[in-house]
Amino acid sequence: MALVRVLFFIICFMPTLSIAQDEDPDFDYLEPETGILWTWKRFGENIFRQAAHPESYEQAKRLMYNDVQDAQSLYCGCTLDLASRKFDASACGYVPRNDNARAKRVEAEHVVPAYWLDKFHLGQSCWIKAPECGDARNCCLAKDARFRDAHNDLVNLVPAIGELNADRSNLLYGEIAGEARQYGMCDFEVDGTTSLSEPRPDIRGDVARIYFYMADQYALSYPANVKSMLEAWNAADPVSVVEKERNERILALQGHANKYVSE
Repeated sequence: MALVRVLFFIICFMPTLSIAQDEDPDFDYLEPETGILWTWKRFGENIFRQAAHPESYEQAKRLMYNDVQDAQSLYCGCTLDLASRKFDASACGYVPRNDNARAKRVEAEHVVPAYWLDKFHLGQSCWIKAPECGDARNCCLAKDARFRDAHNDLVNLVPAIGELNADRSNLLYGEIAGEARQYGMCDFEVDGTTSLSEPRPDIRGDVARIYFYMADQYALSYPANVKSMLEAWNAADPVSVVEKERNERILALQGHANKYVSE
């Protein structure tokens, strides 16, 4: 019944919205009885989509690249050209550790890595490879709806330079003594000895709030030392305007976003 009323709303008001689409291309409808937020977003002329959680990783990446509209890469703060999956290293001072293809492109980084979406989960593990689905990650995507939703959640996906995405891999975040710079002026460190990666101070709060959201949304539990570190990062780096605006765009795209940013 709710869907019928929403369709009636579209039929009645679509002509007006189409005429005025250059001034206000997106619109929301809050279903009063259910509290469901329906969001339509224009993609090209007179084409709208309903806000919905990405059904696949490919869809999630397309939305991240095309519609979340991040201006800077996560770890180095390099200016992005997401249409070409490229970045400008001149202002951020990034110098590749290895000058390969991944050092020249932007990739989708999971702030909470895919491996830990399973290992931090309070329930049964899906991280088991099998002939019918392939490696452990693909088997989780194929068999576990909770993992799949967590893996494809736009809140947890951010654009990062491919080399840093590869070097971080499944490492947890932490604070690394010594500040040995491996990527020019980019303030991001990876330490294989301690199995940690350290983001720059001005995004640590962003990282912490994503971790808080993922724990609530997907039943994750972090060790006490990780929790205390994230709480300290959250306090030291408050929510920014850019973070709020990103969260609002994600809400419009997938219908839910990070309450630790919006509240």
